[in-house]
Amino acid sequence: MDITERARQVIAHGQRPPETLTLTPPLAEEFGVYGGADTVARARSWALRNQYLLCGGIASCAHGLYLMGGCPGLCRRVAGLDHVNLWVPSCIDEGQRAFLLHHPYQDHLEEHMRAYAQSHGLEIEVNLPGDDWYGSGTLAVRMTIPRLVDLWPLERDALTILEGVVLFWSDEEENVPEE
Repeated sequence: MDITERARQVIAHGQRPPETLTLTPPLAEEFGVYGGADTVARARSWALRNQYLLCGGIASCAHGLYLMGGCPGLCRRVAGLDHVNLWVPSCIDEGQRAFLLHHPYQDHLEEHMRAYAQSHGLEIEVNLPGDDWYGSGTLAVRMTIPRLVDLWPLERDALTILEGVVLFWSDEEENVPEE
């Protein structure tokens, strides 16, 4: 069963996303990340190019992947999370997965960060092309849900939200087929 079919089953059983969860496309006025206007512009361009949605209203740590509204522990202090955002690809059903992206002011990956990702079942990658949009001498650390596992709560609910939404990925008017 593919991921889209799984999301439809979830919808059919009446499960709904928490009202606090927001998925903000890069062209929305509400789109914003920590940093100045130039940082936001680079993040917007990167998210637009990759068709990523910025998650809000849930924890900005691994616990957000489980739709927890807050962190029950000390993720920011223990894992050194800095300038962290939670992202959902608009095309989860094409094999992309939700991920955390953070930008610590470091030139290497600390072992405690690897341990944090591993303890939450996440794959960790450093400085993927384009992920370094924060700049300012930071490292781009991406922690992703592995491809070969079932949907995690955030992905399931993101698919539920996106089921009835048309997203525009450019400023140009798009043709939406009539049913």
